[in-house]
Amino acid sequence: GADTDSNYADGEIYDRYRVVQNNGFGYAMYHLKFMTHAGIMLYQNGIDIFEYIGKNGENLLLSFKVYADYLIEDDLTLHGGHYSNDKSLNRGMAYNTYAIGYYVYKDETIKSVLDALFDQKVGCNDIEVLGNSAIFIYPTKD
Repeated sequence: GADTDSNYADGEIYDRYRVVQNNGFGYAMYHLKFMTHAGIMLYQNGIDIFEYIGKNGENLLLSFKVYADYLIEDDLTLHGGHYSNDKSLNRGMAYNTYAIGYYVYKDETIKSVLDALFDQKVGCNDIEVLGNSAIFIYPTKD
């Protein structure tokens, strides 16, 4: 009942109800990150969820694409403003997830996110991937 807005985009992770807590976008990114990490672990064990397409066309690539504009433009008010009251966009947390996404899909939208973060000098701050040393990592454009 917390989410009365049912205007979801294809690929959007259903965690927008947390906008009432002012952190829906962060949780959506968190879930995308862990689905991506699980995807890599599964792939290494012979299961490719990156190529999976659900009965209604659902797939992980759509999730990468649906959040791209927010990350590129550094603007949570885009696409209807569903996340406009969120506490933070925290784009530095997207680096590792989108780097894996680009490695898997070679998609230009995903690459545009990485290029924008690099060009805008957004540092990687995803300490959950590489431990506390991750704050010292700044990806190169290539």
